[in-house]
Amino acid sequence: MRRILEQTSETTQLCVLADARCVIIEQLPSLHPFKYVVDLGCHAPTHCCAPGKAMLAFLPPKKLEAALDKIQLHAFTRNSIQSKERLLAELEEVRSLGFAVDRAEHFEGIHCLAAPLLNPHGEPFAAITIAGPSSRIPESTFLSWGGFIREHASEAALQFLA
Repeated sequence: MRRILEQTSETTQLCVLADARCVIIEQLPSLHPFKYVVDLGCHAPTHCCAPGKAMLAFLPPKKLEAALDKIQLHAFTRNSIQSKERLLAELEEVRSLGFAVDRAEHFEGIHCLAAPLLNPHGEPFAAITIAGPSSRIPESTFLSWGGFIREHASEAALQFLA
């Protein structure tokens, strides 16, 4: 997480799934004066946050189905996912890319990128994310920063499982 923070200067978080909700369990605040930070232990809706989508995308089918049954697709911003079909399509894209994006879906003006930490069976046990103002994490950076987050999440997973 420290290497990610040093490279991006943006808030870096470690999250887990708990009863189909994304829970932030560790956080390193941005190096910028204006930063996105949350209280540790707070819950974020999985359908509209990058770490939630990153973990959902790699759940085995039965676990994903059970999680989707618990998720209420509330709109938090005009960009929030509000249909199961759209969420499933986005999860397919996450599986393809290896990382997820939050395009100001939970909070206006905040973009997030996240990648799952996967166990040897390819199932998520956590996710690493960066979050910050959309002015500093514009859509033009999503592919490069997403790949960067994916690589660091893979390294972190190996360290956790060692």
